[in-house]
Amino acid sequence: MDLLIPALGPQGLEIECKSISDDKGRKIPKRDALDFCALVAPKLDALGKGLKVGVAAVLTLDGRMPGNFLERRKLAESLVRHVLSGVSNCQLDGANLRIHEFDPLLLGDVGDDGRPVISRDQVDTITGTTNRQALIVGRKSGGAIVLVLQSAQDDSLLTYTFDTLSRSANRQLSGQRAGMFLLGLDGLEAESLLDLAQQDGAGDQPPTALRVRVSEFLASHGRDHVIGVGFISKGGLRPAAGGVTDSGGSAYVFPKRESPFWHDDFAGLFAERA
Repeated sequence: MDLLIPALGPQGLEIECKSISDDKGRKIPKRDALDFCALVAPKLDALGKGLKVGVAAVLTLDGRMPGNFLERRKLAESLVRHVLSGVSNCQLDGANLRIHEFDPLLLGDVGDDGRPVISRDQVDTITGTTNRQALIVGRKSGGAIVLVLQSAQDDSLLTYTFDTLSRSANRQLSGQRAGMFLLGLDGLEAESLLDLAQQDGAGDQPPTALRVRVSEFLASHGRDHVIGVGFISKGGLRPAAGGVTDSGGSAYVFPKRESPFWHDDFAGLFAERA
């Protein structure tokens, strides 16, 4: 393990730390998505000028984005052509394209530049996808195009994260004393992590995918020694008193108090409420 705190609890507390970038496990990394969107964005933006409705396009690649630029450009041109044609479902070279209309009001507010200001939840609802790379172009007139890129192969960040934790639970924690995981999420801002915690704490909303996966992980056989999982967000640097720079950030901790290794000393870690 990375840390052992011997004075915490009856036998001490083991802590294993992980750093997870937002591209981990993805078959379409952010760099590839940005390069592809740069090819299609000008043409989709021009197409959106004449729209009065919302158009959602979900491009599902068989695997990864073509590595060859000419193949990638060919795919981009084919995508734009089919969006223009309005065909609802078509098979491209190495990919499937699903297109449907939606009510632009689902996008929410529009910014001063005429582009929609939307959240990840709105993108997921409109496209029927979950946490995928997305491009949005729109106008004050009400027309908008939402393009989502995904792979038919499992490219879930959560899948990668909890596969990593499952391997580490028995390999890097001794199992003889209480242990916990701390995961730094490089691509998640402090406010986003707080939003997840607030949704889970609201009571009248369904649990977040993060909470569901943590619960499944902690409840799995052979995990009695894991007394909690904590997620730490990326923080923005800001000046502080005395010449010290504060990085900020937030933490969301999931304790497992029913574990036989649990001790009251572990309550309150990272301001987690007892």
